Amino acid sequence: MLSLMQKDILTELVNVYIGQAANLLSEMVYQKIELTHDSF
Repeated sequence: MLSLMQKDILTELVNVYIGQAANLLSEMVYQKIELTHDSF
């Protein structure tokens, strides 16, 4: 089981990498990529 700090760190890492992936995709397709998320 992950501690609260570990969950926060993992969430931040995922956010960073998703942002980088969206940026690369944007450059590939010459379109703005807008990320949104739903609250659970």
